[in-house]
Amino acid sequence: MKRSKRIETLDKRPVNLDGYINEWPEMGFVAMKSPYDPRPSVKVQDGKIVELDGKKREDFDFIDQFIADYAINIERAEKSMSVPSLEIARMIVDIHVSRKEILEKSLQNFGYILVAENMEDAIDTANAIASAHLEIVTRNPFEIMTKIRNAGAIFLGEYSSEPLGDYFAGPNHVLPTNGTAKFFSPLSVDDFIKKSSIISYSKEALKPVYKDIVQFAECEKLTAHANSIRVRFED
Repeated sequence: MKRSKRIETLDKRPVNLDGYINEWPEMGFVAMKSPYDPRPSVKVQDGKIVELDGKKREDFDFIDQFIADYAINIERAEKSMSVPSLEIARMIVDIHVSRKEILEKSLQNFGYILVAENMEDAIDTANAIASAHLEIVTRNPFEIMTKIRNAGAIFLGEYSSEPLGDYFAGPNHVLPTNGTAKFFSPLSVDDFIKKSSIISYSKEALKPVYKDIVQFAECEKLTAHANSIRVRFED
């Protein structure tokens, strides 16, 4: 099967030319490393992260800003950076390492219990938050689902908790986070398909609306566009 030009272009990017996988059997895990990876660094000044992986704060993108302000414990940043990479890797793959500190940090920054007076308020709040994961545990979850406009993945009923979608059910786990479900959808097969729009009007279909099209074009000062429609109805 012929590969699409989009995939071929992505394959040529430097980061995809390097496998960056080294097996370390003696360590009991697989290490991921690439020469294109940024050099880890954190610089704290006046209680604020001013540099991250060599990038100045004024050059932070949205993700950098989020990580610097919410994902890093500033009080422990410098101490954590001094921990050898091998030790960090061991901690990551150790299933006995507690995630208590991570959970506490997450709950402090983003944990809320909101009590709604009625279902309409609850639905409006869910749409305003636009979460990546939304569990609906009500007597009629399928009815409530039809009123949800903004959510990445929606889990219906008491037996459809989030880990079901994370690890087993559903198309994938690439979801819009941090409120971006208001204008983005989860990754789907549509993201890998090239499409074209097909438009066909007869003279009879175009005649009732051609003056509107001409007006739009003229408002944009695209006179050639306007003329290409107008000329089809000149005597």
